[in-house]
Amino acid sequence: MKYRPEVDGLRAIAVIPVIFFHAGFTLFSGGYVGVDIFFVISGYLITTIIYKEIVEGSFSLINFYERRARRILPALFVVMLFCLPFSWLLFTPTEMKDFGESLIAVSIFSSNVLFWLESGYFDTVSEFKPLLHTWSLAVEEQYYIFFPVFLMIAYKYCKQLIVPTLCITFLISLYLANYSAYNITTSAGFYLLPTRLFEILLGAAIVFLPSHVKLNTSDLQNNLLSLTGLILILISIFTFDNKTPFPSLYTLVPILGSALILAFSKSTSITTKILTNKVFVGIGLVSYSAYLWHQPLIAFTKYKSLEEISDFFKIIIILTTFTLAYFSWRFIENPFRRKGYFSTRKVFVLSIVGISFFIGLGAIIKVNNGFEMRQGAVKYKVGNYNPDNYELQKESYSILQNKINDPNYTLVDSASDEALWFDIADSKPKLLLVGNSHSKDLYNVLNFSNFANENFDFARFGSQIRNLDNRFFTSKNYRSSDIVVFISRLSLEDINALENLIQRCIEDNKKVAIVKQLILSPNYGNRNLADFIIQKELANGIEDFAKLRDDINLKYYENYIVKKDQEQQTYINNMIDNLRKNRFEDLIILDRMSYIVSEDTSTYFAIDENLSKFTYDDSHHTIEGAEFYGGRVDEINWLQPLAN
Repeated sequence: MKYRPEVDGLRAIAVIPVIFFHAGFTLFSGGYVGVDIFFVISGYLITTIIYKEIVEGSFSLINFYERRARRILPALFVVMLFCLPFSWLLFTPTEMKDFGESLIAVSIFSSNVLFWLESGYFDTVSEFKPLLHTWSLAVEEQYYIFFPVFLMIAYKYCKQLIVPTLCITFLISLYLANYSAYNITTSAGFYLLPTRLFEILLGAAIVFLPSHVKLNTSDLQNNLLSLTGLILILISIFTFDNKTPFPSLYTLVPILGSALILAFSKSTSITTKILTNKVFVGIGLVSYSAYLWHQPLIAFTKYKSLEEISDFFKIIIILTTFTLAYFSWRFIENPFRRKGYFSTRKVFVLSIVGISFFIGLGAIIKVNNGFEMRQGAVKYKVGNYNPDNYELQKESYSILQNKINDPNYTLVDSASDEALWFDIADSKPKLLLVGNSHSKDLYNVLNFSNFANENFDFARFGSQIRNLDNRFFTSKNYRSSDIVVFISRLSLEDINALENLIQRCIEDNKKVAIVKQLILSPNYGNRNLADFIIQKELANGIEDFAKLRDDINLKYYENYIVKKDQEQQTYINNMIDNLRKNRFEDLIILDRMSYIVSEDTSTYFAIDENLSKFTYDDSHHTIEGAEFYGGRVDEINWLQPLAN
């Protein structure tokens, strides 16, 4: 196909905001849309090549996959190798094990599925995964397994159905993406092919546009349409943020912008003149390598740094990214893409060898549980300190999983919640905890509370408060309960739903309580404030655990004092107070901060003298934390209002 330099310029417009967004520059709050631009470009370019060859009768699946292997694999393999020593030196065993799994998934182009499974509601460490960005490669390659075959068959037997099929599939995919963005609590919509398909198909549709729609556009119209496309992209880059539902109808803004540029940017267009600037074209040429290199560099730097990375250092990382990208493009991408460099047979042999190597290596890492005796893992062995917050998180699920004998119990929307947990023969009041992961934490605390075990039979129903519906009210646990305690990290949507939920519970003769918001402590990706301080002190040699405990607890207390009157925190808790004041005078309100903090002694309980952490992130309790707080609950008679 004829080379279009403005397409490389568009690639630059895609990759620059992605890198600046991941580096942490808030100006590029919607920089993640660069991936969506790449999807449209890919759909357009690959479909152009495939369709042209099919029409000419020269298309071959072998040749197609050879081109994909030459394009994708060499630079990808080099970046994966680069990640190995840094993961070995820095990662905890569980993180190393997860990295091994990612090596396997990337090698078979299924990393989007892996990261979807790993990155549910409770995942807080995605920015520290060096191969996270390969999810988009997996989406593309999964698409290109099926699309060429479809196009070959459709062109031969029912050419007229190609465009209608693409249009219908586009609409179905867009509907699924938008539905998922607003109705599904997992990240399936973000990572999986069905909800990203419409973006690639939009690029493919541009190829068929001239043969189905007569577009005799003038230079002025081409200028206006292509400039509109560029404006739409810039709007999404600078106005979207992490609260924008994505992918969804919002995704149409950047992808329609990309499509307008690809369809209407002509040699005389202002947009073409902008995008064919030598700088943009140069960045576009190395954009694939830049995309590959940026995430590992950012992830390992953020992981290693115990402080927020300065803007100056972020710029250094970005400059390093493009330096490596240039050398990668010059000495890896370009040579392997040339037909004479390796024969077709050698390309496939080397691809299979590389894929097999990384699958085997990933399997070895996983089977050996992340090599626990690595120096990088052993260096944290001090007192009872466990730096592995993945492990602590998983341990915190164990009490609930053992209670219902279900090792796969999920903390929201689990079918197990509809079973009866209560012992009907037990005469104690039946107390039902309702909410998201925070209800898991309180369940664990009650498990260690003598008062709770003596006075209540307690169970849990896992759900976001705003999503509670008839499934909850018809569940055996709800019908059998005497006391309902709503406990979640509450959003405004949750608060708005609570009034009707409380009214229904009262009508069903339930005693009702709401637990106020926790004040969040600082978090550093996969490390919390305690990790931050302990790891900083490790370099100096830790001897006095009691003093270190006091220092850490003091830092948590100082954070508590600063944050306890923050706007959102106060607003939500005031709304809870107003529910009792204005609507439900018998509503019981509990505050978990009262067992986590002793304001009388200016003490925050975050860690003990053996350096056992009480939280594994900014708020969720470890098992050790739940045990300690169970004692605190009894000490301050926290549960007494429920027993009165």
